[in-house]
Amino acid sequence: IHHYITKAITVFLLKRMGHKVVTEAEIAGIGRLDIFDIDCSVNYEIESEKSLANINRAKKKFIQAGVDLIIIQIPKHTDDLGELAYYVKQYLRPD
Repeated sequence: IHHYITKAITVFLLKRMGHKVVTEAEIAGIGRLDIFDIDCSVNYEIESEKSLANINRAKKKFIQAGVDLIIIQIPKHTDDLGELAYYVKQYLRPD
């Protein structure tokens, strides 16, 4: 459930910044995206745990497609939505 809450907060913050976003979009050759920021051409992946090897493979696919990848790792230390929003905000591209 933390994945969906983190995703919802990320989408909310991006939309509040005036960004156009889509969720669960699919790019051929890459797969399904968690959150794609159309304005910045950035894919935000929400992850609870991901190995370094998987991250490097994912980054290569996105680079080939001309899309930046930002991985937001879900913190295990908080259930406070305000803290979670503050944590997520540090990963977001303003423009």
